[in-house]
Amino acid sequence: MSISTDFERGDIQNFDGCELQFDGNQALTDKVTALARETKTTSYTVLLSAFQFYLHKLSGQSKFLIASPTMGRYKRTHKEIVGYCVNPFLIPADFTEPCNFTELIVERARFYRQSLRHQRMPLTEISEALIDNRSAERTAVTSHMFTYTRANDRIIGMPISDHIIDSGQRGAAHELNLVVYEYENSFRYHWRFNSSLYTAETVTAIADGFFELLDELLLAPNKS
Repeated sequence: MSISTDFERGDIQNFDGCELQFDGNQALTDKVTALARETKTTSYTVLLSAFQFYLHKLSGQSKFLIASPTMGRYKRTHKEIVGYCVNPFLIPADFTEPCNFTELIVERARFYRQSLRHQRMPLTEISEALIDNRSAERTAVTSHMFTYTRANDRIIGMPISDHIIDSGQRGAAHELNLVVYEYENSFRYHWRFNSSLYTAETVTAIADGFFELLDELLLAPNKS
């Protein structure tokens, strides 16, 4: 995916990272959850669909891939493992044919359900199988990611999760990564970005544009 950057790319990819945080307003949160109920999907699917649509608008590209992490814990024994087991999951976007936001959400949910059986395939193996000669200046398969995390018990997880969240972003594996934390029926949006490509001012403008578009989509989800 090619989105305009503030700085030119070097010959070798730089992983310097930074992060901006935004608290979602309650009205927007309520609209997201209401549309998820209406479409019989999830808030994750609604926000993922909006993010893909926004990237389509930003880049002008009709077909592209983004990544979204799965837990990487497939067996009961995995529950006892302490550590980072996440495996990124590739989700294609195809905007060659017009559709409204509701149709996009339903299609994203259908694709995700059908593709979950493949989530055990490591992304590294997919990358090696698909790419013969990769460029050192870009991420191998996809440069953008969407992450959604639900904190079911904030009191228990607060000492650890708040420290992780508030410590900020120390590196950037992707050019842009929208991370949404769900806390007690509210959303917290973290825009993680490669600071060798973007300034904080640009990412703030990108975030503002996303919230504006999301609000428009939620107001008229059946409008083509």
